[in-house]
Amino acid sequence: MDWLPLAGIALLTTAFVISIAYMIAKGFHLPQLEGWAKLEYHELLVSALLLGAIVFGIGMIDVVAGQLGQGKDMTFQVSADPANADSAPAEPLDPSDPLSDPVYVSKATCTFGGGSTSAFALERTYAFDECYLEKSADHMIYVYRQLSKANRYISKMTTFSYNIAIPLYLFSASVYKAPHAGLSYLPGLIGGGMDALASSIFIQVSQKLLLDFFHAVSFSWILPFGLALRSFTFSRKLGATLIAIAIGTYVVYPLTIAFAAGVYDAPGMVKDISINLPNEPPNLQDTAICSPFVQNFMWVGSITWWFVWFTPECTGTTFLGYLECMLAVYPEAQSIFNGINAVFLLAYAPTLWDYAFKVHPEALYNLLADPTNPQAILPAVSHNAMITAVLSVFSIILTVSATRSLSMQLGGDVQFYGIYKLI
Repeated sequence: MDWLPLAGIALLTTAFVISIAYMIAKGFHLPQLEGWAKLEYHELLVSALLLGAIVFGIGMIDVVAGQLGQGKDMTFQVSADPANADSAPAEPLDPSDPLSDPVYVSKATCTFGGGSTSAFALERTYAFDECYLEKSADHMIYVYRQLSKANRYISKMTTFSYNIAIPLYLFSASVYKAPHAGLSYLPGLIGGGMDALASSIFIQVSQKLLLDFFHAVSFSWILPFGLALRSFTFSRKLGATLIAIAIGTYVVYPLTIAFAAGVYDAPGMVKDISINLPNEPPNLQDTAICSPFVQNFMWVGSITWWFVWFTPECTGTTFLGYLECMLAVYPEAQSIFNGINAVFLLAYAPTLWDYAFKVHPEALYNLLADPTNPQAILPAVSHNAMITAVLSVFSIILTVSATRSLSMQLGGDVQFYGIYKLI
C-alpha cells in the first residue's frame, strides 16, 4: 500500500498545523483559538480512526476478493495469424474439409484470484481488470479486422459481373450476369457492425484509462488531501467528499469491473464470433482477361479489326471492288475475332468459376446476416456491443451511487453536480 505513508504524512502535517495554532493560543492567551485547536484535535483523531478503518476495510476486501474466482480464467481470441502459429494449434477453415486453409488461433487468458499471497487482492483485482479490458478490446479489434476483410470480400463479390459473347456467324449474342448483386446491401450492414465494434473498443479502452488513473491517483493523492481537509472546520465537508470519492474510485470501481467481467464471461452472455469466409477469389487485375492487351483488343472491336486485317488485301481495286472484297471477307474476320475472344474466355474460365459458381449467395447471407442463424456474425456483433455498453454503464452507476452514499455517511456533499447528467 504505497498510499499509506502519504496518508500518514497528511495527518502528521495537519497535526503540526493544529499544534502550532494551539501553542500560539496558549502563548498569547487566545481562548477562541485554543477552543478551535482542541476541536480540530478531536476531528484529527476522527480522521486517524477513519484512516485505520480504511486500512482494515482494505484488508477485509483483500481476504474476500482473494477468495473470489480462485483461478477462474477468461479466454479471448485476439488474432488468427500464421505468425502466431506457436500460440495455438492450427484449425481447418472448414472443419468438414481437412484440406481447407488452416487458421492459426492466438488466444489470451486472464485469471482472477489466486496468485501469490504476497500481493494484495485489490492489486490482483486491478491486474485482472486491466487484463480483461485490454484483451476484450484486442478481441474486438480482431473481430473488427475480420469484418473489414469480410467487407472487402463481399464488395468484391457483389460488384462482379460477367458478359459472355456467343458468336452466331455474322452476328453475336451475349449473356450478362451479376451472381451476387442481391447481396449489395451487406457492406452497409457490415459497416454498421464495424461502427458498433469501434464504439465498444472505445468504451473498453476508456475504462482501462480510468482504472489506471484511479489506481495511480485516488489513494495516493485524493485520499491524503481529503483526510487533511476533513480535519479543519472550514473544509470538513469537502474533505469528506474527497475521501468518499477516493474510496469509490479506488475500491468500488475495480470491483464493479471485476463483477462485470464475470457477467461478460457467463455462459451464453457474449456470443462467440468466428468469421470463416470461403477462399477469396483472385484479384481480377491479376487475370488474363484484365491484361492491357486483352482490354485494348476487346475495346477496339470486331469492325475495326476487320478493316485492319483485310484492308491491305482488298486495296488496289476500284472503290466498288474494295467494298465487294471487304463484304466477302467479313464472315472470316468475324470468325477470327470470335475465335480469339473464345481463347480469352477459356483463359478467364477459372476466375469466372471462382466468382460465379464456387460461392453461393445464400451461404454468405446465412453466415453474415441471417437472423434465424444463431451463429450469424452481424447479430452476434450487435449483441456483444450492447452487452459491453450495458456493463460499462453499470460499473459507472454503481460506483457513483456507492460514492454518494459513502459521502453522505461521512458528512460530505451528496450532490455531484454534472455527474448524473453525464450518466
